[in-house]
Amino acid sequence: MDLEGKVAIVIGASRGCGKYFALALSRAGAAVVVAARSDSPGPLPGTIHETAEMIREGGGKVLAIRCDAAVPGDLQRLVGETVFRFGRLDVLVNNAANATRMPFFNITPEWWDGYFHVNVRGPFLAAQAAVPHMSQQGGGSIINITSGAATAPSNDTTMQHHGMYAITKAALDRVTTWLAQEIRPYNIAVNSLSPGPTITEGILDRLPADRREASGLDWLPASVELLGPSIVHLAKSDANAITGRVLSVDGFGKTWP
Repeated sequence: MDLEGKVAIVIGASRGCGKYFALALSRAGAAVVVAARSDSPGPLPGTIHETAEMIREGGGKVLAIRCDAAVPGDLQRLVGETVFRFGRLDVLVNNAANATRMPFFNITPEWWDGYFHVNVRGPFLAAQAAVPHMSQQGGGSIINITSGAATAPSNDTTMQHHGMYAITKAALDRVTTWLAQEIRPYNIAVNSLSPGPTITEGILDRLPADRREASGLDWLPASVELLGPSIVHLAKSDANAITGRVLSVDGFGKTWP
């Protein structure tokens, strides 16, 4: 298998795209650490333990760790426990994100900071914790999950009250391109991957069907078949392959690699 002997962390793996990224990496042979705040049932379906059980049922190696991407200590602990359990870290997938809608006039400084803490600072600090371990092994791959919202026209119907999400995803893409150059000497790839218009539990909760239809986009349900090939390919990359790119799932096999 492509990732046999490798160890991957997927942050934001309790549901949606993160769950399917974790399943795909496991099916490719990696031992997977599934991390998220959701370690018990909440308003939306899915927990890290449910994702972990799906991986175990498929015969994969897995560890579930509760982690809040807004808390620096949680990210340090996540990486530390991963290396302690599996002895290495090869792949980091930063999928956790705040996607709550808020009108411009209701955005407070606290709201602004909270959004950036999860969507931008979290991936940055997770990478900062992971890079020393990857560099000791001679390389690795960091994959930041971005969104078409980063460049979508502001008059897109799906973008109503969604400015903070768009702003932070654009910032995350800049983190990707900058960090790729900073850590290229350590043979670590850094790329952004956009799943595209993908139906997940979160999308169903906050984006009515009529708004999805009005967008004119081809919305596809999240699945291993849809998301797996691109995430596995990037997980195999190092700085000698693909790095510093902002890529889309639907472009895999067409415009990239």
